[in-house]
Amino acid sequence: YCTSGSNRLFESEGRIALLQNIPNPANDITEISFEVIESGLTSLFVVDIQGNKIKTLHSGNLKPGQYSIMVNTGDLPSGRSPG
Repeated sequence: YCTSGSNRLFESEGRIALLQNIPNPANDITEISFEVIESGLTSLFVVDIQGNKIKTLHSGNLKPGQYSIMVNTGDLPSGRSPG
């Protein structure tokens, strides 16, 4: 079970609540779908390969349900390796 205020990305049964972005790879704009499994503060952000937060996509209270957001990726660095 989850105690109020704790971090949680997936249900205890292991179902992850973040879905694949479309299109992938992203080209200027991509849609990210996710599911909230309990009411509360929900934060969704992009991190680089070192785990540094580089863009907040959503931060606020949400109720249980499925959501999708359009993300402008034009200001994000390319995911391609140099060389």
